[in-house]
Amino acid sequence: MDSFFRIPSIKGDLERVKRRLKIGIDVNLQSEYGNTALIFASIYGRLDIVNVLIENGADVNLQNDREYTALILASSGGYLDIVNVLLENGADVNIQDKYGFSALISASVFDHLDIVNVLLENEADINLQNNSGHTALIFASRDSHLDIVNVLLENGADVNLHSKSRDTALILASIRGHLEIIKVLLKNGADINIENNNGTTAIMMSDISPQVFDLLNRTKNVQEWR
Repeated sequence: MDSFFRIPSIKGDLERVKRRLKIGIDVNLQSEYGNTALIFASIYGRLDIVNVLIENGADVNLQNDREYTALILASSGGYLDIVNVLLENGADVNIQDKYGFSALISASVFDHLDIVNVLLENEADINLQNNSGHTALIFASRDSHLDIVNVLLENGADVNLHSKSRDTALILASIRGHLEIIKVLLKNGADINIENNNGTTAIMMSDISPQVFDLLNRTKNVQEWR
């Protein structure tokens, strides 16, 4: 496959791709690592090539050796136009790669708000967890992607889901001192008393910032009096 589609798909050589399709080369041919022309074109943001490949029968849900799909890779790369085309042509929005990352989780990690919105409009499972139990909300909170955190919560993300190590969005945001994220999580019902596998809570991890500590301490007192 490398000698047929890889280079023209990466470089955006549309005419070369068309010539190879015209002589009957299988559009779904996979490389040594399972990559297809569509996967390569999606990685590098080659919208025109993506369109031609799909018109010629490219399977939008084929996975490579790491179980990445074109949609997961386009979502990671921030290629909104390609994400739209893939979804319009039947891409499975909830496929997960071998590490458990979905397109939504990937877009949330890389802070692509526009793609997060499109994926949610196309029924992405907002509470999918990767192999470590992390959700889109947990990653967005950890990395201080405030707009994405707001969108996820507005669309029903479970604020108290935890990873396999029992870290919640609130715990990870507290470790990193993300005050605005913490405010939003608390407003949406984050439980301040959840302990991770080390027996620590958000307030125990908040000494990086006096403001964060004060906010969590005040919230803890309120929650205890309810």
